[in-house]
Amino acid sequence: MDLDIDTEKLQKLTPEERDKAISTLRQQAILLNLQSLVSEVADKCTRKCITAPGTSLSNGEKQCLQRCMDRFIESHNLVSKTWLNVQSTRSSGAGMMFNSESPSFS
Repeated sequence: MDLDIDTEKLQKLTPEERDKAISTLRQQAILLNLQSLVSEVADKCTRKCITAPGTSLSNGEKQCLQRCMDRFIESHNLVSKTWLNVQSTRSSGAGMMFNSESPSFS
């Protein structure tokens, strides 16, 4: 996917056009993230669960793949939810008590 952005053209857009362009870019980023997640799950779980080539999967391999995918997706969802909560807290002003982007525990 080509994300080459012409800043000169971007500056000439109306606010509505700019919002639409940003929305489109966000949707494309979400799609790329989803494609990456699916690819990563398939790769990691296949390597872990399928130990020998064959014409079909054994019941153990099927169960392993299902559990692996479930754990991976649950972990991804938890990390995403936590990250969104942190970002929401920062943007609402509650995270402004820190002098830098990273929290200080001193």
